[in-house]
Amino acid sequence: MTDTTTRIADIVPETAPPSSGRKPKRLPGTSRRISSILKHALLVVVALLMLYPVLWMVVSSIRPNSDIFTHSGLLIDTFDLTHYPKGWNALSMQFGGYLLNSLIVVIGAVVGNLVSCSLAAYAFARLRFRLRTLAFVVMLVTIMLPIHVLIVPQYVFYSHLGWLNTFLPLIVPKFLATDAFFVFLMVQFIRGIPKELDEAARIDGAGHARIFFQVMLPLMVPALATTAIFTFIWTWNDFFSQLIFVTKPSLYTVPVALRSFVDSQSASDYGALFAMSIVSLIPVFLVFLFGQRFLLRGSPRPAANDAPAPPIHLTQRNTMRSRMQRRIAAITATAAALTLLATGCSGSSNGGGDQPALSKDKVTISLNWWGNPARNSNTTKAIALFEKKYPNITVDQSNTDWSGYWDKLATSTAASEMPDVNQFDQLYVASYAQRGALLDLSTVSNTLKSSALPKSVVGTGEVGGKLYAMPVGVTPNGVIINRAALKKEGIAMPDTDTWTWKQFDDLATEVTQKSGGSVHGLGPFGSDSFSLGIWARQHGNNVFDSAGKVTLKPSVLTSYWQQELDWIADKASPSASHIAEGASFTLEQNDLSTGKTAMGFIPAGQFTAYNAANPDADFTMANWPSGSSTDSGFQYPKPSMYWAISSKSEHPAEAALLVNFLLTNKDAGKILGVERGVPSNPAIQTAITPQLSTADKFSLDFTAAMVKKSGKAPAITPNGASDIETMMARYNQQVIFGQKTPKAAAAAFIKELQDNITNAG
Repeated sequence: MTDTTTRIADIVPETAPPSSGRKPKRLPGTSRRISSILKHALLVVVALLMLYPVLWMVVSSIRPNSDIFTHSGLLIDTFDLTHYPKGWNALSMQFGGYLLNSLIVVIGAVVGNLVSCSLAAYAFARLRFRLRTLAFVVMLVTIMLPIHVLIVPQYVFYSHLGWLNTFLPLIVPKFLATDAFFVFLMVQFIRGIPKELDEAARIDGAGHARIFFQVMLPLMVPALATTAIFTFIWTWNDFFSQLIFVTKPSLYTVPVALRSFVDSQSASDYGALFAMSIVSLIPVFLVFLFGQRFLLRGSPRPAANDAPAPPIHLTQRNTMRSRMQRRIAAITATAAALTLLATGCSGSSNGGGDQPALSKDKVTISLNWWGNPARNSNTTKAIALFEKKYPNITVDQSNTDWSGYWDKLATSTAASEMPDVNQFDQLYVASYAQRGALLDLSTVSNTLKSSALPKSVVGTGEVGGKLYAMPVGVTPNGVIINRAALKKEGIAMPDTDTWTWKQFDDLATEVTQKSGGSVHGLGPFGSDSFSLGIWARQHGNNVFDSAGKVTLKPSVLTSYWQQELDWIADKASPSASHIAEGASFTLEQNDLSTGKTAMGFIPAGQFTAYNAANPDADFTMANWPSGSSTDSGFQYPKPSMYWAISSKSEHPAEAALLVNFLLTNKDAGKILGVERGVPSNPAIQTAITPQLSTADKFSLDFTAAMVKKSGKAPAITPNGASDIETMMARYNQQVIFGQKTPKAAAAAFIKELQDNITNAG
């Protein structure tokens, strides 16, 4: 009887004794239903808010490019399904190739982390060895190190191993338990597994290997799945490492390929970008969908005798790391700059001595540039012509977008691995030249014929009296005008050959008034050095002199920012908050492209891109307005970009031959067109004119007209002043929001700029 009672008691649980208190009141059925409906409605709204960016991206992938940034809703007026096939075939190879490259890297990283992190975690959690605690602490400290601290030493190390331009730097470290977070995660999980299981296995004669594979691994499935899922997602989305270590377009992964669709300095194809972004999300979605059930499993409770600290949540890990990165960002940037300076100063300029001769043997050189898919395609075709003409020379190509380009170039230069030929912006020529990173082009003058370009244009590539960079294209600065917007409001076009600043101001104000504020008259200047340079030259001033000193007068900069404030006050331009919001927009997103402003100040080289972004605007361009005291010759043809050669190049003659070919070969010029600006070589301008589109021909004609009115080109941006654009944006925001007066901001800006140049040496 007792046994039966016991068995029944084991099966049937005891019921809790009745509570002596009053039973809690329950909501009536109708109230409960209403409460449930409200909760679910709130959850649906929150879910839609979180999903809206993804839904908008999906909708944008099937909209015409012209509608993407003018329609923020999810309703589609016109379907355009061509973005998917266009994006799939837009780059140097089909997008499926980039997906395959990413899968190779991701699978290698996942396998590496699962194997190495689980073995390392078992050693830390179950083995006893000397300095175990110290080794564990050191491993945890590495979590707080941002990649920017490690990237240059890693780059040098992998370069010596010959691993650059392979997937090995992205995969092999994962087999060495370098991802400390996952080691820590598994250590905490293993500590939660009772040690009695280990002891029972040892009684059966099992060693550490058998215990690990037969006891631990089956119990670690949730931790292993978590490691696999997040390694997949983080590696799939990793842009910086893949950008730095892989430079061949054929080896690009999905993040690097996606950035190739967008370039802040030229036209971007957002429709194709969004289409391929949707395609690239599919693998991540599938992995998370099938692996999420493992994330919901809790880890076992820790054994009492271990008493480890509870595992931190994955989101907390990201938060901790981002905070630490922000705290040491300044130290990191300083360290990187010092490394670049030290490495650059050790470079040789190859100055003096005999001119290098062209080799008759097989030679491989590298060419590096930034740009959008159109530029990439045209440059690849021009390189093919070069390789056909010089069959013993092979050109390795590397390209990315504007922002990623300078990160990659700085890292490779600091590691003494700068590509042979590089595309440069005027802001950075002096900085790299004075660090010894660029070749003095007079040492290859037998191969690179600078005489093909006008002397005034060639001089813009000189630093300290030596030629370090050859201008690729030139562009003046002008006023772009949306004639369709003026016509819609019944406003006649003024005579832009003779217009004054007062006429310009009145026109901008009239547009805003007649449109009821839906279109403002102009997008003001205020934060770019090109427009500041033109404004200064109108007032008989320049920003820098040939010695690299700041010659910009405080009164000139004060009037520059005061003019912007006057436009805002008169409502000729948008509000300060709107200007600040649009500061980070790309060309396709800004107010000129979306029709929210009727005029703006732009480099003429961007005219074609604006026409493509807003084909209904009927854009034209005009010279800047002037006044009775305006100096003549204030315009000048600013180089849109340069070609420069690394001082470390092992084949300077072949590199110079490539630059000379790109600048002087008419067939190459016809392929490259005016995408990099109006060609600096007059012979190329003549050769390409018959094939140009209407917009391109207008850009060329406008540039030619402005060159005739141009004065002497200003001095190049000196070393230490490369951040002038960033500084201008910062001070400009302080001015338009009233934090500083134009006069105070001008004085502070000029002092900071001069201090930066002085400190740079």
